[in-house]
Amino acid sequence: MKTKKSQFITKTSVKALINSPRIMRQAGLSSEEMAKAEISRKTTELAGAFPYIFSIASSICETFPHLVKEYDHYYQLGTEADPITWELFQHYGIGKHKKQKHLFLVELKRLILENRPYWMPTGNGRMAFTQPFRIILIADERKIDGEELKRLKNTELADYVISGVILECYKPLFAGHFNGYRDGFIKQPAAWYAKIRKSVAGMIENKARFDGIAESGAEPENDMTALNVMKVWEYLALHDNGKGKTKTVNVIDMLSHVAPSYLQKGEYIRTEFIGSLFNALIALAKLTHEYRDELDFEITSLEVDQFDRAYAVNHGYREGTALFMVEALKHHLKAHNNTLILQVSRNGGPGHDRE
Repeated sequence: MKTKKSQFITKTSVKALINSPRIMRQAGLSSEEMAKAEISRKTTELAGAFPYIFSIASSICETFPHLVKEYDHYYQLGTEADPITWELFQHYGIGKHKKQKHLFLVELKRLILENRPYWMPTGNGRMAFTQPFRIILIADERKIDGEELKRLKNTELADYVISGVILECYKPLFAGHFNGYRDGFIKQPAAWYAKIRKSVAGMIENKARFDGIAESGAEPENDMTALNVMKVWEYLALHDNGKGKTKTVNVIDMLSHVAPSYLQKGEYIRTEFIGSLFNALIALAKLTHEYRDELDFEITSLEVDQFDRAYAVNHGYREGTALFMVEALKHHLKAHNNTLILQVSRNGGPGHDRE
């Protein structure tokens, strides 16, 4: 069977996706820059806003560079005369997961109508407060303006005949696709967020603790969600050196990027969220196994020692159950200064199939 070719996302893009208010306050911005906008979840959390669109932009830049036009601050993908086809745009957003089309369209509509700037890395150690994307939808060989889009109900949008898209992307986030990946890149399958969401929905059916995913597009702040699973993956991939059979993870630093609300005073993980963290890692173990040919590493297991296991047994949990592992993990984090060891299996070196 032919191995699928991985898609690539630049490390600068991933850093933008896992920004958080805490990280931004540590970025050394000048008082003039700080005055541009409040640093908050609203102005930093790009992954929470557009998880599908980043996948599309990266995939098209990587796969169809001839469709990209370069301007001062943006790359333009498609033109009014020759837009990105709607079929291609959807393919790289949701792939075969058509049940997510409604969520995908809601995200797209919100991005176009809000047209809001965010704090983003520029790739040279600086930060910029600007729009990550500008999008124009084409129907019947004409642009769909904001007023027309605003009048459409979300349920109506799914049946609206869109023929193409013009997508403008903030250059520093995607420049790696055109400069030999000067800032590095990360391998992932196409439509990666759609695949993660599908897997998490399956875990919900099996009573794992993920809330608000299968039934609606809401992403609750205090529960592990598909979005947070994606951000955990991005953190692990961003901090991977391509070597060894284990990965050492500082859980506090990771959660400061992924889910700051899981932390107490920014220094300790709240005990009630250890189960959610465990479920996220289990979800990624399943996902990285399923798509191991398109990734640089697969998560095979989470290390807990004999003392962690004894602690779980002494608190009435039977080995081999999920609750046993959650209790063992609770002890492990306390005993090891919030550090985790993940066992990984590597599929060659970083970017080994990049040609």
